[in-house]
Amino acid sequence: MNVPKASATGTCATCGRERLAGAKFCTYCGTTFETPPPRRSLRRFTPKPRRGGSDLYYIVAAAILAVVLSHLPLINIVIYPFTLFGTFVHEWCHALVAIATGGQVQLLQINSDFSGETITAGGWSLLIFSAGYVGAAIAGALLLLIPTRFAKRTLVAIGIASMLMPLIGGLSFGTSFTAQTWLWTVVFGGVTLFVGARAPQRIAGIFQQFVAIELCFTAIDSLRTLAWLSMNSSSTQTDATNAARFIGMPALAWTIIWGVIAIAAIAFSVRRVVVRSFA
Repeated sequence: MNVPKASATGTCATCGRERLAGAKFCTYCGTTFETPPPRRSLRRFTPKPRRGGSDLYYIVAAAILAVVLSHLPLINIVIYPFTLFGTFVHEWCHALVAIATGGQVQLLQINSDFSGETITAGGWSLLIFSAGYVGAAIAGALLLLIPTRFAKRTLVAIGIASMLMPLIGGLSFGTSFTAQTWLWTVVFGGVTLFVGARAPQRIAGIFQQFVAIELCFTAIDSLRTLAWLSMNSSSTQTDATNAARFIGMPALAWTIIWGVIAIAAIAFSVRRVVVRSFA
């Protein structure tokens, strides 16, 4: 069979004869001219990076930094505003629980030596007495749990809140602050706000966990001081002695209960971060 030249469109790869235009197979040897479907490329599976992994590294780095800074002469003043912020959180926990349970705040005082006093009327007294030490530890534990990818927004919120706390307290409760307390409150709030708004993500992540670690350290150290006062200076008025008078259980017992709750909250948060990092 002769194939007209005009209608040929190449040759068969098998027999070399010319192929007809539009033909799907060779009329001489039967070889098909169908184009095989393209092979699907297999994409190599790339596991996504664990989001929680970096959070654990930030906590470890922040904890080491906090310990080192607190033991260096002169440089340990860097820790001062963070510890003072812990006092703010402690006293505001008393105030917020008093308001939440139907009471009133008559005075909220923060001193430059990290001491403070919150005078309330009404509300659930036992919860109010317990709110300071336990609340500060829980606040630190919750801050540890917040993923560092939200660090910038978290720090902006903390910076704004820390600068508003003395203003709201002064207008609402007659808050009493020394000039030094005012100064360091503005410094802490301003630096925290700046880091949240302008610093790189990694710096913001470390700073967030540094604030959280310092809150936890301050809460535990305050409980240690409270335990010493409960054993050696029972005449000193503290939250534990107030709770002891309210219920009749020794002040040291209240200190131990609050300490267990505080340590449990912090340990739970650290454990959750570890699990999240290696899940």
